[in-house]
Amino acid sequence: MPGVDLHLHSTCSDGTLTPAALVALAREEGLAAASVTDHDSVAGVAAALAAGQLLGVEVLSGVEIGSSQDGVPFHLLGYGFRPEDPGLQARLAQLQEGRQQRNLAIIERLAGLGIGIRLEELQAEAAGGQIGRPHFARLLQAKGHVRSAQEAFHRLLGRGRPAYASRFRFPAAEAIAFLQAAGGIAVLAHPGSIGLASFRRLERFVGKLAAAGLDGLEAYYPDHDPAMAGRLVRLATSCRLVVTGGSDFHGAARPQAAMGRVGGKTLVPEAVMGPIRERLTRRRRSG
Repeated sequence: MPGVDLHLHSTCSDGTLTPAALVALAREEGLAAASVTDHDSVAGVAAALAAGQLLGVEVLSGVEIGSSQDGVPFHLLGYGFRPEDPGLQARLAQLQEGRQQRNLAIIERLAGLGIGIRLEELQAEAAGGQIGRPHFARLLQAKGHVRSAQEAFHRLLGRGRPAYASRFRFPAAEAIAFLQAAGGIAVLAHPGSIGLASFRRLERFVGKLAAAGLDGLEAYYPDHDPAMAGRLVRLATSCRLVVTGGSDFHGAARPQAAMGRVGGKTLVPEAVMGPIRERLTRRRRSG
């Protein structure tokens, strides 16, 4: 059975392959469906959809955005929405402005540590895409301040590190609502990586999000071992949520992630697509 990959990043955010190239690689890997989920941007959606039609790969419109609930930051994945929706576009513009302010704050904090990074260098590194911390990490490595991007996050850019700066995030209920208003569904990205102290706390957290309208859980993910994936599938079922999955593929920017794989040779099962399609159909009818 072919698999699917619903968590891919392109050059429109912090990946190294274009949206069309991602879909072409998905076809080479034998995947039945894919979604390009760039950070706070739908700039690559049209190209991905066009490539999917040309190559015979089912492509869902996708995006990954920052949100928060009870002071806990996390990511939401949106699928199947209308990318041209004015409300969605306005909210993404707010997120992008928040990213720009965060980037300037990181530059200032690095300068205070005696490390010079210019905005123009970041723009060149991002090549027109959304600037994120991975671009800082690559520049820090290229300039010899760290030996690897991983070290850049560990020493400087990660949460609680000296150059870290937070960014604007929408409250969960608002983020879920505007994704749904654009005809899409909202899915909690990599629940096992949020950093909650126990699975019981994660269950309560997901319950609150479900009450706010959450549509699904990304159960299949490289950081989720089979036991965690199984627990998340059961949690999704108990909360009447769809199950999704993806590799969080970034191309050369994150070489340890292989498209379509969520651990060794494990694929995200194509069977997840049926409930996703059904929920999207209901959303469009109700909208």
